[in-house]
Amino acid sequence: MSAVSEAHGKSVDEAKRLRRLKSALGRLNGVVPAGGGPAPSVASRLNTVDELAALADEWLANTSVVEQERNRRAQSVITALCDYLRSPANDCDTAPADAAHLSAAGRIRTHILDTIRQHVRWRENPHPVGLVHAELSTGEGTHPLAAELNQPPKPGAVLPGPWSHLAFNFSNTVFYDAVDLGEAYWAGPVTFDGATFTHDAYFCNSLYGEDAVFSRCEYRGYVLFSNSTYCGAASFAESTYHNIVYFSGSVYEGCTGFTCSIYHAAADYGCSTYSAGADFSGCTHHGTVTYHMSAYGGETNFTGSLYQSHVHAANSTYNAQVLATGCLYRGRADFSGSSFTEGANFSTAAYDDGITLTGSTFAGPAVFASCRFMGDADFTDCTCTTSADFSGTIYWDNAHFDRTVFATAPVFTRAHFTPDATMTSVGALSAGASLTAGDRELPPGARRLTDWRDVERGRT
Repeated sequence: MSAVSEAHGKSVDEAKRLRRLKSALGRLNGVVPAGGGPAPSVASRLNTVDELAALADEWLANTSVVEQERNRRAQSVITALCDYLRSPANDCDTAPADAAHLSAAGRIRTHILDTIRQHVRWRENPHPVGLVHAELSTGEGTHPLAAELNQPPKPGAVLPGPWSHLAFNFSNTVFYDAVDLGEAYWAGPVTFDGATFTHDAYFCNSLYGEDAVFSRCEYRGYVLFSNSTYCGAASFAESTYHNIVYFSGSVYEGCTGFTCSIYHAAADYGCSTYSAGADFSGCTHHGTVTYHMSAYGGETNFTGSLYQSHVHAANSTYNAQVLATGCLYRGRADFSGSSFTEGANFSTAAYDDGITLTGSTFAGPAVFASCRFMGDADFTDCTCTTSADFSGTIYWDNAHFDRTVFATAPVFTRAHFTPDATMTSVGALSAGASLTAGDRELPPGARRLTDWRDVERGRT
């Protein structure tokens, strides 16, 4: 066959594919044929999804054209499928149901999502290249639970699916059935910005090669993001969770934001690694929150958050500045056994059920200025190698500083202790000077209130 004939044949094949694409898109959207006749049946439209997927696969497999052109054609199919998911669907069932009982639009949407999942699922690489296991680092090496945790997928350890490198835009989509996109490899950009999930959503054990956007989402069911790897930035900001959500055991290599989100049930971020900044500021948590056994490489921000229940943040390592100013903790906050290498600022926070920081180390400034401790404040066995500021703090309950070591004298100027509050003996400074002489004595600059109500009246 001559080169001219071969080129002509390829051109004809391409024209046929484009006609198939146009026809399939019409059937998918229920367009009545131009020559008249009934609208495509549900079965026909379900088959059309398979036809579109086959078209995308054909384009990707066509090595006779350059890779950029192959990807461009396949991307047009992906965009069409995502556009269908994003379009309004007034006839979708919103009550729990399996796929067999969904409305016509619901069944088609479910089939599209299943098709996408099949094409982006990763598979194990029989010959791993450049494999780097995610280590949950504490100040003393590998995380103590690393052997028990499922390691999230990493580039080189797993291979992408045939559509993984393409872009997926699910923004503002309403998902009317449970969503299962676990074990996905999104090598290209993916966004769910503004999406609504009416039932459970599973994104666990997934790998994101570029930025992942889950901001402004609403989740009405159980949500699972655990054991995932984010190679780019990850945004979960301004989202609402009506049920339990798990982010645990994940690795974030870029900046990560959870800001201004509302959690109506428990949230678990534990056993995770954040290589860059992590922003949890401005959030409202109505259930228990777990951050424990995590490692933070960049600045960590909890500023202005409200915690209605207990906070578990023990045994974590913060390798950059921690900002936790202006937070309100209704339940007890546990930061025990943690390491703050660049200092931590907890100033102006309120702890209604107290705080536990036993055994923690502050290599940078420890700032608790103007904090309010309604429950006991436990700083037992802490080490502060630079400055410690407790000025303006108010203690309604006991403050425990047993065996706490300060490199320089801590500041308790304008600190207030109610009549029932006792400050247990503070250990010696590293220089050997004693801060307090005996039980119930207050540090220099602090005073005991004759009437604790003066605090509320502003006469302090």
